[in-house]
Amino acid sequence: MEKKIEICSNALLFLGHRPISSFDEPGAGALLSKNLWEPTYRNFLAINPWSFAKKYQGLNRLPQEYPTPDYKYQFQIPSDYIRIDTTVPVSDYQLFEDKIFTNAPDLGLEYYYMVREELLPPYAVRALEYNMASVLAIPLTVDNAKAELYAKLFEKQLQVSMSTDAQSQPTKGFASTPTTDVRFY
Repeated sequence: MEKKIEICSNALLFLGHRPISSFDEPGAGALLSKNLWEPTYRNFLAINPWSFAKKYQGLNRLPQEYPTPDYKYQFQIPSDYIRIDTTVPVSDYQLFEDKIFTNAPDLGLEYYYMVREELLPPYAVRALEYNMASVLAIPLTVDNAKAELYAKLFEKQLQVSMSTDAQSQPTKGFASTPTTDVRFY
């Protein structure tokens, strides 16, 4: 079973609904899950700098130069892009639709991407189950109390997930600067 189906099926179980094995099976649970999964998942990936959803890609410059009065070059944004972390080299840029405009002749992108659900760590899966339960609660059960309960569980799990995810990244040391070099120990 696909991980996104499993996540939605567990969310439905939380709500007292029957589980699903496909988005295409009959019933309100499958139909709602099919329509609400992708925007909910995209939003989840966009709300935090998840270490599991970050990658680097060098970009190919597009042929048109001087696409705007302010920028000389344009590059295609990757199709799995969710949001930018930074450009390499660091430079001013502007996003226009699916392109990034800059004055850097060569550009790489550190960005957050639409990671396959099968690659999600367990803490993210649990947060998404609660998130989907909160999203599905009102249209499926018309029960505000369930929606609020799962929204609160999602918020708690989101905090745990963010903390756990932050621990999986190495801490950055201090750079040697004139300010730190004058300290006496």
